[in-house]
Amino acid sequence: MTTKAVTLARKNGTGADLLLPRTSADLVGYEKENSTATNVREALDEMNDNFQGEKPGIVKRVETLEEKVQPFTAPTAGTPGKAGLVPAPGATDPSQQALRVLTMNGFGTLTAGSLDVSWERADSTNIVLGAELVPAGSSVNAFTVAGDYYADTWTDAPLNEQGILSIREMRTHGNATDDTRIQYATFLALTSNKLFWRGGGSKRPAGQPWTWAIDWREVLGGGTDKAPMPHAPDGMAGSWQLVIARATDPYLRIPAGGSWAVYSGAIWVDGAMDTDGYASVFAGGTVIGPLILYSSARQSALCYMVQNSSTKHSITNDEWQARDIVRRVDGSYVIRVHELPYHVPNEDAYANLWIEVDTYAQAHPEQVTDEPAPPVPTEEELLARAKTLKTSEFDRAMADIDAKLARSTSDIVAAMLTPATLAAETDAALLSADELEKSKTIFVTLRSIQKRNRILRKQVTAAENIEEVQGIEPTRYDLTDG
Repeated sequence: MTTKAVTLARKNGTGADLLLPRTSADLVGYEKENSTATNVREALDEMNDNFQGEKPGIVKRVETLEEKVQPFTAPTAGTPGKAGLVPAPGATDPSQQALRVLTMNGFGTLTAGSLDVSWERADSTNIVLGAELVPAGSSVNAFTVAGDYYADTWTDAPLNEQGILSIREMRTHGNATDDTRIQYATFLALTSNKLFWRGGGSKRPAGQPWTWAIDWREVLGGGTDKAPMPHAPDGMAGSWQLVIARATDPYLRIPAGGSWAVYSGAIWVDGAMDTDGYASVFAGGTVIGPLILYSSARQSALCYMVQNSSTKHSITNDEWQARDIVRRVDGSYVIRVHELPYHVPNEDAYANLWIEVDTYAQAHPEQVTDEPAPPVPTEEELLARAKTLKTSEFDRAMADIDAKLARSTSDIVAAMLTPATLAAETDAALLSADELEKSKTIFVTLRSIQKRNRILRKQVTAAENIEEVQGIEPTRYDLTDG
């Protein structure tokens, strides 16, 4: 019998350095009859074989495992991939880890311009459509990755103003293996409310620079060759407005901007027409007056906007530029649109059109007429007008009382005459003593009222301000009162 010793430990001073892991404190050697092992590996294989018969030994199993535990292999168009270890992810900020996704080719990155982590909560793992805020003054040509980008101002854009650049890349529909792309871009100019588009020159392989077939083309925002910008229907509910002229300001002031149809109906007071009605179309901001307000001391008008700022898409330059332009004292303009006067103030939705009109007006002064400032009555004129209205009111009230006095006077005079003479011609003979006494009472009351009204009327003419005039009212009498 041949015996071999396999060293499992080496003496080191008073101790020993293990050369193999121990499973027993007294294991220090190995002997086997007819052993062929010449090293530890072979000795372990013999030990494993003694325990497991013909099955692969421990080392063989380790080697087999080592062969299997390899990084996975990505598939190709013609061959499948191989299972293996997932590649270790690189260092990534926690806020961006949700954008690193494992694909068949390793970890991919979702670009923030197109996709991003949802911001509805901290540590979100939800992926949503994204966009990027870029520095003001950025060039649209500096962005070569598809996505949406916003800047307060741009350069090399169709309009270098506040806007949103959107870039998309297209492959052929239905071709999942298309290895070329072609791009297009849109630019939404937020200040001018215009939309532009441009398309790529040709499809290109990955990594090749973009080319553009055409320059930026305006597709929304005005002009006969462009689609209209979306807007609320003209004349929609809410376009009606009521304006009122009063004694203190006897003008109908039409709201600013656009074109307005104005209607003022006749008003009837005490059976007589108080104001004349009319209907016409005026440019916004027009001041109508001064008006004769008669007894009611006010006049109202309904104003309906027939053309508002949203119709700018239908205002072609050759239409209003071929007509005279009126410049108002406040710097706004009145142009002709669809044969109607159209007000263009330098404010709100009219500001961009005002810039166009103002630039043209300064270049063509021969077409511009300055509108005189609307008349502004003085305090003296307003007071005189108020006195005229109030004294007219007194005159009508006193004339009504005179008519009632005539009836009671007639009753009294008739009763004083010989009844036999007038019985056939008057109602005096039919009056009872009570009725005659009532007529006398009415007569005395009406004379007293007229005396008071004459005093009040003099107070009107002597008043020193409008408030004092408006505080004086004539005294009236209803025959049913007595």
